[in-house]
Amino acid sequence: LIEHIVPGITFLIQKKDVLLLDVNPVARFRFTGRFTAGLGWNQRLAFDGWNLKDRSLVYGPRAVLEYKWAKGFHFLFSPEAMKTTIPPQLRQAPTEGNKVWVPGMFAGLKKEFTVYKKIQGNTELLYNLYNAHGRSPYADRFVVRFGFEFPMKKRVRPLATTP
Repeated sequence: LIEHIVPGITFLIQKKDVLLLDVNPVARFRFTGRFTAGLGWNQRLAFDGWNLKDRSLVYGPRAVLEYKWAKGFHFLFSPEAMKTTIPPQLRQAPTEGNKVWVPGMFAGLKKEFTVYKKIQGNTELLYNLYNAHGRSPYADRFVVRFGFEFPMKKRVRPLATTP
């Protein structure tokens, strides 16, 4: 069972008025050699220079489905729901709150490579398929994420010798 669980973390860097860093810890489960699914949490951090601004800017759950296509290449589908602030001009109704849940659906390619021994690096090139009423919390519909995965191996116990 332990060999089917793959913990990881992905990052997305964007630049608007300030530097935005999305941190997404995720746990994937490898069903077969080709199919993997997982759940994670996305938290956006905003930096103004070296100063951390509001931590609750954007956050929410994210799912991921992967299909291994060729050596190191995967098709990736990633639906999410992000709690974000909506500018007044994009609100549906004047009574709508400042923060709302905004759905998103990303699809694209993921390329894996070995970073160091048991650490896998990856780069994801994704397109946001669903941008509800232009409310997406992302600067662009195309995003490039990068991250690391830590495949787990079953610990091999040495055989006991009998005298």
